[in-house]
Amino acid sequence: MATTVPQTSPPSLRIGAAHIQLQNVQLREDVTLDEVHLDGETVVLEPPAADAPANLSTGETRVRAVLSEQNVNRMLAANPPDIPFRNLRASLLSGKVRFTGQAKLLGIPVALEGVPKVENGVRIFLDWQGVKFGLALPSSVVEVVEQYVNKTLDLTKSPVPVWIDEIRCEPGRLTVLGRARITWPPAPLTAPVPPFSARESDAAVPALSEEPALPSDREDVPALPEPAADALPDPSEKPLLP
Repeated sequence: MATTVPQTSPPSLRIGAAHIQLQNVQLREDVTLDEVHLDGETVVLEPPAADAPANLSTGETRVRAVLSEQNVNRMLAANPPDIPFRNLRASLLSGKVRFTGQAKLLGIPVALEGVPKVENGVRIFLDWQGVKFGLALPSSVVEVVEQYVNKTLDLTKSPVPVWIDEIRCEPGRLTVLGRARITWPPAPLTAPVPPFSARESDAAVPALSEEPALPSDREDVPALPEPAADALPDPSEKPLLP
């Protein structure tokens, strides 16, 4: 009679440290990163088991991503922002980004300049330095336009927990420096926890020891000796008068 040998899944693959360089990483059809550099520790590859697919996870990983001006404009063309401008194009300069386009209503040329900023590691926004139109407009109109384009990219709902440390704007490219915990397939949405260092498991709180008795500043007083029975007066006897 043939015996069935139970199939066992291969063991997990664990790597102490890894340094990976990637090029032309296509996150979506309209989003391509020119370079991605990963420098992480504790890389674990879990093989598929039962109904669960293979899983890749890392500890806190240093990430450096580079986005060229060409890919920035490809992303803008595929995802036009909800602002009152059209034909928007970005120019990456030293320390700032310049957007040029046309106003939708008047058709006049417009130029905006902003400095990329990071807030709390998970919110990216542009600090607008000013809005310039092809003709003079009232300051109130310019203020409304600046408020309208003041958008924030919130990364708290990113499928991969990410913490952004710095954004460098250089001529022709944008470099993002940060940290991430990579899990593939992506884990349920979680929010990064500042300062994005691995949380230690909640250790059991040791029971408080009983407090020792406080030392007494009083000296022990010895008990008085009990008087002898025959030394006590007999209450039935009358005292002798002198």
